[in-house]
Amino acid sequence: MSYVRKLKQFAQRLDIHTVDLNFINKYEDYLRNGPKYELRKNSIKNSPNTIHSNLKFIRQVMNEAVNRDLISNSENPFSKKVLVTAKTTRAFLTQNELLKLIGLDLKDEDLQMARDMFLFACYTGGIRVSDLLILKVGDFTDSHVSFKVRKTKDQMRIWLTDISKSIFAKYSEDKSADMPLS
Repeated sequence: MSYVRKLKQFAQRLDIHTVDLNFINKYEDYLRNGPKYELRKNSIKNSPNTIHSNLKFIRQVMNEAVNRDLISNSENPFSKKVLVTAKTTRAFLTQNELLKLIGLDLKDEDLQMARDMFLFACYTGGIRVSDLLILKVGDFTDSHVSFKVRKTKDQMRIWLTDISKSIFAKYSEDKSADMPLS
């Protein structure tokens, strides 16, 4: 569910001057526990990091309101509120698990392509899907791929492993084509 949709569910009418510390605390409670007395199956119960992201969105709006002199800094509830995140651990596939994926005999071409793009991302250091989707054959040389990262706009150059090279070779016949998922 999007930030805006959750916020609209919580408060149908919202004015920048009604967003105070009390509002933020109640919204945080809503995100954590869901609506009071609601017994729906699909009730909102977000993790600490999802709550952080939702509140960070509101903080950005409030900071922009301060920058535009719509409210004073003292009216910004985030001048008094510290946002909290929880430490997480990322799960990674082992080399053996990746090799099992490579050896998997898939009859369906769409599944083969999805597997190949997943493996390509794994073997290029975890390239984001948003970047994978915009790669063009011309971004590749024999040893690396260069592209502008969509999220940060930074220029990236990643050295290709033998496995990522073989996956690229499978889809690189047409020099003007995009990678298969784009």
